[in-house]
Amino acid sequence: MTALNRLAADLGDAFFIVHFSVLDTLNAYDVHYADLMLALATRLLRCATDERLFPKGIKTLVKESLLEDVLLWLEKHTTGLGFDSKAGEKNVGGKLNLLAVELEAKLSTETETRQALRERISMRLSELLERMSYVLDEVERRRGGGAPRGLEPGQRRRHR
Repeated sequence: MTALNRLAADLGDAFFIVHFSVLDTLNAYDVHYADLMLALATRLLRCATDERLFPKGIKTLVKESLLEDVLLWLEKHTTGLGFDSKAGEKNVGGKLNLLAVELEAKLSTETETRQALRERISMRLSELLERMSYVLDEVERRRGGGAPRGLEPGQRRRHR
């Protein structure tokens, strides 16, 4: 067991832990910072929309309007690259989860898609990271973690 796995076990339910292996998700011989950020975002989205991970009594970890914003942003920046988030799923969380799974798969296996995503995402990383921060804040709030990081109780960040 690695030190990070021991730490995750020690933290227990105090934090929303997203397990992630760069070697399993990305091409180890061709890693760019934009790939890493996008891969982290997709793993977070997969966990935040996976109903099996929700604590008992919680219907969703993230508000649908926030998931819809993230889905629209990702769809806008992946148009024409062979992703189909509209197929099969009816709810926003399911569509986003499906798109995240597709993104992860193509990041590790398709060189042309990975390079196209880099070009599209690298200049917009701050937008992606802002959305992921909102998702994390919402997950913390819904799981009972209190106010979002960096905010006093009662204050709330606006999301676009």
